Amino acid sequence: MPSRRQISMRFGAVDAGSNSVRCLAVEWSKGTLARINSTVDITRLSMGVSKGAFSILPESLERTRKAVSKAADFLGGHGVAPGNMSLFATEGMRAAQNWREAAVSLESAAGVPLELLSGRDEGGLSREGALLGLGDPGMAVFDLGGGSLEIATPTDNVSLPLGAVRMTGLFGEDHDRIIAHSMSTIQQAGVVSGAPLAGVGGASSSVAMMLSHIPVEDYAPGLIHAKLVSTGDLQTLERSLRKLPVSERAKETTGLEPGRADIIVAGICVLEAVLSCWGAVNYTHSETGLLWGRCARLARAMGLAVARVEL
Repeated sequence: MPSRRQISMRFGAVDAGSNSVRCLAVEWSKGTLARINSTVDITRLSMGVSKGAFSILPESLERTRKAVSKAADFLGGHGVAPGNMSLFATEGMRAAQNWREAAVSLESAAGVPLELLSGRDEGGLSREGALLGLGDPGMAVFDLGGGSLEIATPTDNVSLPLGAVRMTGLFGEDHDRIIAHSMSTIQQAGVVSGAPLAGVGGASSSVAMMLSHIPVEDYAPGLIHAKLVSTGDLQTLERSLRKLPVSERAKETTGLEPGRADIIVAGICVLEAVLSCWGAVNYTHSETGLLWGRCARLARAMGLAVARVEL
């Protein structure tokens, strides 16, 4: 527990996700978590995932292992002690037959234990993080990653196999099939409510960056946090991207990371399906999601109240 004289403490989290390894370093002070710095590396841990049996490929694991080691060093360099650091994995590991082997490798790379989040935990943490940044406790929050889509409402929480990498593996960029499959899966889950909708995750961040015409190298969370994204925005962006070869998309589209160029169309289709199922014309993008939720829980576990964030 921190001493009474201690006025600040640093925490960090590393997300070994299906498509990327992301990390966030924050500082707690007087009830506020303030962003120090963050990184992201596209590693495609879930390369090859679609239906049926899936195993993490050696080259995918090696990319992820290197990125996790880099992230742990990054957090340590920003003053995050190992005891205040969380390493976790999501759908890319949950779906893999060889996840135990992969977990051992990533734990060795980070020097801290790996927590394999359940789908419900992932959705709950994403919603906690989003609400810290948006402040509306009545909101529902979706988190679209590479392997899965989490939807958490004030009363329910589900994880669905609708991630951008998975949908690309199943349907390529077939708009109609992705939309139909996604809507059917969401509707069968029975999670739709009338709550205002917020979105987090890599696909939503990329959409917000592209709509705001912000170059990838100029990224700062405050530039796109709380941006409103409409169905019309998604449809226009999808049509524009579809016209371009994958190899040209990042060059011709400001705000798109090269590592997302081959999965972004499928991701946008899933976002369209979420809005359609919700009967909503737009959602609010949040840059405070899963990593922020995890850091907040680390702080609270040490008896530190967290009421707000600073980007």
